[in-house]
Amino acid sequence: MRRFVLAALFLALASPGIAQTQGVQVAFGDSAHEMVRDPIRGLLFVTIPATGEVRVVSLVDYSVIDTYPVGIEPRGIALSEDGTRLFVAMNGSGVVVVLDPDTGAILDRIVVSNDLGSPAVWDVAEAGPDRLFVTANPGSSGFAYLVEVRLDLANTAKRVASSRIIRASPVLLVSPDQSALYVGEGFSPNSLYKLDLTLPDAPIVLEDAHGTVSGTALLGIRQDSSVIHTGSGQAIQTATFAQEGVTAPGIARYGETPGLFYVAKSPAYTSAASMIEIDSYDPTTYIPLGVPRLISCNVPQFSALADFDILPMDQGFLVLVGSQLCGLVGPGVSVDADGDGRVDSMDNCPGDSNPGQEDQDSDGLGDVCDPFPTEADNLTFCIAEIADRDSALAQAGQEITTLELEIVRLLALLNPPPTGVACGLGPELTLLLPCLAWGYRRRAATT
Repeated sequence: MRRFVLAALFLALASPGIAQTQGVQVAFGDSAHEMVRDPIRGLLFVTIPATGEVRVVSLVDYSVIDTYPVGIEPRGIALSEDGTRLFVAMNGSGVVVVLDPDTGAILDRIVVSNDLGSPAVWDVAEAGPDRLFVTANPGSSGFAYLVEVRLDLANTAKRVASSRIIRASPVLLVSPDQSALYVGEGFSPNSLYKLDLTLPDAPIVLEDAHGTVSGTALLGIRQDSSVIHTGSGQAIQTATFAQEGVTAPGIARYGETPGLFYVAKSPAYTSAASMIEIDSYDPTTYIPLGVPRLISCNVPQFSALADFDILPMDQGFLVLVGSQLCGLVGPGVSVDADGDGRVDSMDNCPGDSNPGQEDQDSDGLGDVCDPFPTEADNLTFCIAEIADRDSALAQAGQEITTLELEIVRLLALLNPPPTGVACGLGPELTLLLPCLAWGYRRRAATT
């Protein structure tokens, strides 16, 4: 049991990295705008504005397995924290469409155009359960505001961000701790705003000095919420909006590997033709680390990057550029060994089929493979079970010893040893050995 526990701990803690990889290329036919990964279902949802669709890509074999028609020009997309709903910003129709991720059925159409001041809905983000934020993109032809929608209050909407007019392709980024919302605006020069989500009406509490930021259409953030990255390569402190470093232009993302982050460089800045370059950087010095990874991607050199994602355990990279999804994926990350529709890297029982991922004690192990499905502290109960078994073994050993003593006593009574052979009938086994030996010898001689 101890060897099994140690082996399991070793496997759980080991991080294999990307040793052997496979390339991924998915062609959509039309330009893609944004993607969101569903780690539980092992799916990728991609908005295609020209066709009015959300394409569903399997992370098992990287093929388009479904298409969800949603209406005119879907743009921003977000997955709810509980994984039950997809939110799609519909540019031109003034609504946020709510989809069932499993079927693509439209669950709701949230009208936000009146509060936004424009029907050109551009981006959507969830900052905590049932709390949506929405932007619009009328550009120079109109005005727009940032709106908060409370799904738990009958889709009640209100203007936030100090009722500031924010209207040029504004993108949203929620901090990992959900205390702040960052808004990048695309007018030249670009603008960057920080909203405090802990205060009523989510006011603007910080904005850049005019002309000091660029590339705000592509934002990334450090796990501790301390640094925000822009598509131009700026690393900006979130507390002050002061620049503390710079990288190559592209989309910055943080994975699970400590001490580094990744930047997907625009094809225009990649040295090899038809390639996307993924660079690693030190988050303290902003010095490149190691050899860049190259992803084969059949797109024109000046195609614009749309999105970038890192797969679990940094086992792969996916880049949305032009009309293509291109990637580099490590072994095992897209395997579904038990065929339950959940990729192994996000399956709570990768060796046992459990499509529902039931987990009564919420310990990360599914009920079908959890030795203690109703107890979250498996280690404590495992130790207790081992102690119970040890106690039972000790009791059985004592009973065996008692039985042996009784056999020796009976042998001694039925076949007494000759005079001079010591034969104690007390509890000490050493005193009984002569009797046992004599009894066996006598028995052997008479058979």
